[in-house]
Formats: sequence, C-alpha cells, structure tokens
Amino acid sequence: MAGTVTYRESRKCWQASIDMPKGLDGKRNRPTFYGTKTQCEEWLIEKQYEKQNSIYVAGKDATLESYLKEWHKIYNKTKAETTQQLYDMYIKVHIVPAIGKMKIGKITGLHIQQFYNEKLKTLSGNTLLKIHSFLSRSFKDAVKNRYLKDNPCDAARLPKKVKPTQTVFKESDLIKLLTIVRGTVDEIYIILASSAGLRRGEICGLQWDNIDFEKRTITVSKTITRFSTNIEKEPKNETSKRTIILPKIVFDRLKVYRGTLGIHYKYVLPQYKPQSYSSHFKELLEKHGIPHIRFHDLRHFNATIMLKAGVPDKVASRRLGHAQVQTTREIYQHVIEDMDSAASDIIEKEISKAIK
Repeated sequence: MAGTVTYRESRKCWQASIDMPKGLDGKRNRPTFYGTKTQCEEWLIEKQYEKQNSIYVAGKDATLESYLKEWHKIYNKTKAETTQQLYDMYIKVHIVPAIGKMKIGKITGLHIQQFYNEKLKTLSGNTLLKIHSFLSRSFKDAVKNRYLKDNPCDAARLPKKVKPTQTVFKESDLIKLLTIVRGTVDEIYIILASSAGLRRGEICGLQWDNIDFEKRTITVSKTITRFSTNIEKEPKNETSKRTIILPKIVFDRLKVYRGTLGIHYKYVLPQYKPQSYSSHFKELLEKHGIPHIRFHDLRHFNATIMLKAGVPDKVASRRLGHAQVQTTREIYQHVIEDMDSAASDIIEKEISKAIK
C-alpha cells in the first residue's frame, strides 16, 4: 500500500506514485503526482487513505468518449446485436460530438442538462429519454466501479414521456391506395400490414415457408431490422411469434404476386431494405394525394377494424403479437372508448322503450 516519493532529476522536482485499484479495462492503475517533497508526501497520504477506505475515484481523468467505449464493450457484450448498434449510434452521433472530450470527473449535472437542452432542439422527448437511460446507466456503473463519486445524470430535468398519437387510416383511403398499387410489390406490403397487422420488420422477415396456402395461415417467426447491416433476429417477444388465419383474398393476391417473381425467393419481399420502405411509403402517399400516415399506422388500422367489429381484445392482442392484453387496450383506448359510447347508446335505446 505504501507508495513512493522520489526526486526526479530530469524534471527537477519530486514525484509521488502509488498502485491503486484497476479500472474497467483491468489494466494497471498507478497515478502519479509531481511537486515539492511536502506536496508529494501529502498527496500520497491522501491516496493511501482513499485506497484503504475504498473511496478512491479511479477514472475521473478519462474522457467520456474513452470511458463509454470501454464500458459499452464490457457491459453490453451480451445485448442483442441491434441493441449494441443502437448504443454505438448514441455514442458516436449524439454524445461524443457534444461532451465526449470532457473528462468524466469534470462533468456536472449542468453539463448534462445543457447537452439535453441542445438535443431537444432536434430530437423528440422520447428519444432523449432513451439516450438519458443509456448515459445514466453508464455513469451509475462508473460510480460502482469508483470511477466517479456521483452520477451527474441524477441532477438533470427530463421531459415527460409522451404517448404517440395513433393515426387511423380511413377505409376509403385504403381502398384508393390498394387500387393504385394493385399488381405491384407495394400491394403486398400494404395488405400484410393492414389485413394481418404485421410490423415492418416482420413483413421484411416473412419467408414463403411461413405461408400455408391451404390452411390460409401466416406464421411470424423472424423479423429483420437494419442499422449498419440487415439483421435477422427473433421477434421482439415470445408473443410476437404467432400464427394467424387471414382472409382468402389475401392469399389470392399472394399467389398472383408469387407468380410474377419468376423464381422462388427465400423471402416474400426481397425488394426493399427495412429502413427504406417507410420513406418509399411516404412518397407513395404524397404522389397520389393521399393523407399522410406512417406505414406502421396500417397496423393500427388492422387493430381498429378488429375492435370495432367486436373482436375480443384478447384475440386482437394475440393476432397483433402484443405481450399483454393491457398493451392493446392502452394503445387503442380511443377505439374502446368509442365502442363504449356506442354500447351506451344501444342500452339507452332499449331501456327507454321499457321506461316509456
């Protein structure tokens, strides 16, 4: 535990050094101090006390960039590949350009707040909350590993999480759109989203082996997402793996589409990369003067039709691949409220007959 205090002729001053606990990278950690003999002796006593009482802050002189890269490599090694790439993007695109060169021991809650305030000019509050969760977790581990004494993210004021507004596509607009895209690859994308309620990644991951034309079923077993490369992975949860029955007309259109391919591809829709179809869909709507919706909103159209038709929310939840029925209820609460109002009108009509 006793460090050393020696005179350095080359520097014409005294030097103090001591071995301290290793950092996250497992490398030797031997901090050094230069000054007068008295200053070096006082510094060494302070470090010996910190080491003995396990209060030494090991990495306060590391930059946030170097710490995050090391922390991410070690702590997120078992995360899904898509999650790791998302975290890489947080580090490279958002955090490092803003505060990455700062030493982590110098970063305060004020710096974090200023960083968040700037990000809110270009990012949604919900996206910022995800970045905060990532950054705060990294600082929390820095505290546990005695890199820092406190987590500066704890002092930040965060925006409230906003539930996205669900846009419901009108039936008349869907009919118009399907008429326009009939016989094209867009028709299959739109049919699978609006009639089966499939997510974009689920549609891109759908293979011909997942389709049973005799039983009229589609099985969702894979999803494709993309960051730097296309990644095929398991659906987001176990309930997302599902087999659903679809109308005959859907399979009729799939048969026609398959006949136009000429050869049998592994995937049903090999034409588009997952990240590009949403942009294409937006341009398609603009080109034909159809009100803007996200491609994902076609999935909401499917859910709305089911609930308004009286399909039990438990059945709707299973078809949509939600982990819990409550998720379906929360997302489509506006539909349920409309149905509740309609039920009240029916009850009033029947009760009023008896009262009169």
